[in-house]
Amino acid sequence: FGSNDFRSQTSACPAMASHQPVAVDSGSAKAASDNQQWSDAADTKKQPQESWWSWLLQMVCLNMVMVMWNTDNMALPAVYTEIAKHFNLSPADLSNLGLVRGIFESVFALPAGFLADRLPRPQLILAGSMIWAVGLIGCAFSPDLLCMTIFRAVNGIGLGIVQPLLFSLVADKSGIYGRGKASLVSLTKMPTATPTKALTIAITSSAQVGSIAGWQFALLVIAIVSAFVGVAVGIFV
Repeated sequence: FGSNDFRSQTSACPAMASHQPVAVDSGSAKAASDNQQWSDAADTKKQPQESWWSWLLQMVCLNMVMVMWNTDNMALPAVYTEIAKHFNLSPADLSNLGLVRGIFESVFALPAGFLADRLPRPQLILAGSMIWAVGLIGCAFSPDLLCMTIFRAVNGIGLGIVQPLLFSLVADKSGIYGRGKASLVSLTKMPTATPTKALTIAITSSAQVGSIAGWQFALLVIAIVSAFVGVAVGIFV
């Protein structure tokens, strides 16, 4: 009977001993995890916070790109009457210009997302703004319909690159709780400003600015402003 008690005690000892290291290890792991969390929190507090004025400047630049993107989209249709007279075009020819722009804009919006994983998005927006500005200037001074169609495709490439990157940057710069408001402001400004811009372009298109037709001058001004806004995004954002 005594030997059985001794065996039961000796058989219980390894079990008791095996449980003790597990408790010590779990406690050490928890302590290490707590220390890591405290250090991460301290590092987060040490990181410099973005100033309100810097955020405001970045949002102004991004919203200006949004405005110019929308202006570029409706600039050429606003002067279709003058273009038809200048090149003696039919409504079908004019509709092809919009079709080409839409196709190239849709095709190049997809690779813009992959490029954003490898290159800074503000620099890509700068490149896209330059591309659509070059395409718009080319449309303004094209000698025939074929050249205008080619430059309209280039214009669509720039528009396609900029649009998805622009919305993602606005969302990132607005924070978790401000993304909805920022997107709403960006989207509501476009339809409210469209009638004013269309009227301004239509009035300018019928005038003559030196040796340049009014519609060509309007497209040139829009392209130059778009390029400057893209440079502002590349510098300040």
